[in-house]
Amino acid sequence: MDEGERLEIVSQCSLFCKLDSTVQSFVASRATTRRFKQGTPLLRKGAAQSSLMLITAGLVKVSLTSWSGREVILKMCTDRDFVGLGSILEGTVSPADHIAETNATVLQVPNSTLRMILDEAPFNAALHQGMFDAYRQAIETIEVIALYSLRARLARLLLSLFLDDAKLMLFYPTYFTQERLAQLTNATRPKVNGHLQVFKEAGAIRIEAGQIRITSPETLGRFSSPTDT
Repeated sequence: MDEGERLEIVSQCSLFCKLDSTVQSFVASRATTRRFKQGTPLLRKGAAQSSLMLITAGLVKVSLTSWSGREVILKMCTDRDFVGLGSILEGTVSPADHIAETNATVLQVPNSTLRMILDEAPFNAALHQGMFDAYRQAIETIEVIALYSLRARLARLLLSLFLDDAKLMLFYPTYFTQERLAQLTNATRPKVNGHLQVFKEAGAIRIEAGQIRITSPETLGRFSSPTDT
């Protein structure tokens, strides 16, 4: 990846997009490209965060493993997402595992570079917003697992995978199998399959050749309330 490509990625990132072009060029010149094979960790829980990672290709899973060995997936990241935001603070460790679920490419910006632009007001504001969004999403994920039924969790997940900016299911249709959806909702495959059939019979989704398509977001949305069983 040459410097022009790195600059394009930096200029489109929400953390840097409002910075002066000279500052963006500085960030791009200090960034490096890394590629991770499927199954390789970008960051392990408890590891020091030494750089911000802007994902440019592939899927990255953010997860925690309980004392009993059960994995809880907190987030799926893809193109235009970033991880390692805590690297702005010296000595910060990763709160979760970050694993490449497909081959992934990231642009790494070292924490020394981030600290050098902290006085830039647009970056400072974007940094605080990014940290707030990450905290809000973590709280929301915990709340959904604790308070929502599996059917509601699954409906919310499908809506987010299809309708968020990333549209993950459209870009990676073969990845989101029923087994994977079970992992993402902290459930088992038979239970997930049962709820998918309910969505299908209601006309909310279509399942063809193992792939899921939303046919009625409004109908699926009616299954996403905390009280739905």
